[in-house]
Amino acid sequence: MLGRQKECRAVADLLDVVRAGHGGALVVRGEAGIGKTALLDHAARQAPGTRVARVSGVESEEELAWSGLRRLCTPLLAGGRPPGPRHDALGAALGLTAGPPPGSHAVGLAVRDLLTEAGVRVCLIDDAPWIDSASLRALTVVAGQARAGPVALLFAARDGEHALDGLPGLRLRGLAAGDAERLLDAASATTPHRRARRRILHQARGNPLALLELARDVPLADGPDAPVLHTPAARIERLYARRLAELPADSRLLTLVAAAEARDDPKLVWDAAGALGVEPEAAVAAASAGLLELAEHVAFRHPLVRSAVHRVSPYAQRRAAHRALAGATDPEHDPERRAWHLADATVGLDDRLATELQKCADRAESHGGTAGAAALRTRSARLTVDPARRARRLLAAGETTMRAGGLDAALDLAHAAEGGPLSPADRTRTALLRARIASARAAAGPAQDPLSGTAAG
Repeated sequence: MLGRQKECRAVADLLDVVRAGHGGALVVRGEAGIGKTALLDHAARQAPGTRVARVSGVESEEELAWSGLRRLCTPLLAGGRPPGPRHDALGAALGLTAGPPPGSHAVGLAVRDLLTEAGVRVCLIDDAPWIDSASLRALTVVAGQARAGPVALLFAARDGEHALDGLPGLRLRGLAAGDAERLLDAASATTPHRRARRRILHQARGNPLALLELARDVPLADGPDAPVLHTPAARIERLYARRLAELPADSRLLTLVAAAEARDDPKLVWDAAGALGVEPEAAVAAASAGLLELAEHVAFRHPLVRSAVHRVSPYAQRRAAHRALAGATDPEHDPERRAWHLADATVGLDDRLATELQKCADRAESHGGTAGAAALRTRSARLTVDPARRARRLLAAGETTMRAGGLDAALDLAHAAEGGPLSPADRTRTALLRARIASARAAAGPAQDPLSGTAAG
């Protein structure tokens, strides 16, 4: 934690509050690679003997309602289901019990109780902007109620994430010049020559991860093909992509399968990779390259590894990875995720899958996952063969997206629906949807549209 004395003190103060029997919350903000995850790791190390719960957002599941809470809460549930009637809302959100769609406030209170009952005193939420919106709203309720119980919540979020604006914040900035030089010296196996050293320090701009990765790949940082990019995050991603390209084919495919699946489930990844003919030895090269550890857990060096893998992997391989993951996913336990993988593996139209996505959307909405239902209905409509049915499904997706708060995306869907054959009654519904969107925009003024460009993407 070189050069982070002030930030470490803030974490220590929060942990002292928890030890005194109270709680609190802190949002750590900053650009990719600036050290947010490292500070959360530091918090976990500073709480020996304390139960720590942790969840990380993953971009591929941000539209799957309650998926973040499912990964956070499932390991804490005694007997596989929430105890007591007051946890009915959480049980419904996680798909464990039947019931009406739960609200974020009720789920948040149940999560707070569950954390307390499970003996969790530190809860770490990494990459918060990629947590699905339903889970993130519930977690902000927990954070708002944190003082009522001895639990510390630490969120890691990039700049511009507004969902957490009401919570106490701490912004991480680049390391001071002297600290950056000391980190480079500590990270380099051999001291880079003067020109390479200057270039690394200039490119990293005090970003700790950039310093570490550029120091690891000094020839790539200083050679004729050195990345000339505007941000440290872009440079780091380019380095990860170069390392991936140098791996054997099996190791690249294994890394792709792991990147395409959000859950920390090594068995699922190996089952899918095995179906593609990947041998266990493939994990060795991926680990040696500093990209992926696949043992008891699935651990990427950094979330930028995932984006680098998706950017450089051929489309046919990405489809194959999603198809294999769909085959390895239990259709009874996690039908939404299985259908999502199948949709990512599909080219063209597929009525059977479109119908399956519709059923998953109904189930998601029955559990209070309006945003997830909107995304599932949108994907269903895009896969539908019959033009009239596609138009009706686009309209239904637009209505659900409107309820989820995605005004721009809902308007796009309404426009797409109008391009198909609609009955007079459905055209009236479309006009009503447009009027509701206009009314909501007028009421919100310049407020941000939380689902803009998401559900229709």
